[in-house]
Amino acid sequence: MSRSIKAQNGGSLIELSLIIPVVFIIAISGFALTQTLRYYQLMSALSREAANDISRACIDSPTINTCVTAQYTQFNNFAIQTLPGVEVVVSVYNFNGGAPTREFIIGVQPGTEFTPSGNMTKFNTANVANDFSQSLNAQNTRLFFSEIFFNNPNPILSLFAQQDYYELSVFSS
Repeated sequence: MSRSIKAQNGGSLIELSLIIPVVFIIAISGFALTQTLRYYQLMSALSREAANDISRACIDSPTINTCVTAQYTQFNNFAIQTLPGVEVVVSVYNFNGGAPTREFIIGVQPGTEFTPSGNMTKFNTANVANDFSQSLNAQNTRLFFSEIFFNNPNPILSLFAQQDYYELSVFSS
């Protein structure tokens, strides 16, 4: 009788040693999924608020560069405190009689379309013309684009979730 009890204990130990890694992988995957969802939620909120705040503050500003720069500086500090490592790019396009022109862009290196960490803004004058000209052709409208870039800093989470995140919001006057 003592022999069968020892055999059962040995079998239980083998079963436990097989189950523990599976439970561990499920737990880590769940953690990675919740972190990914958290990043998306924060980035969506940051992008929406940047475009909304800047468009409301600067909609009628005669000096769009000064207004956007002041609002961007304030918002960018908040964004970095909320999600360290985030990069915010704000660009303003004006439709005067149908042809879009970029009035201002901030958050990229001077003379380029790249952020300091090398992310490229997804919108330029040609893209905006193709994507928005039909709906805004006859209007005199300003579009405020807020792009949020975030690189996942956690190497363990990057095994289970994507590394780079991007979010865009567009507000119009």
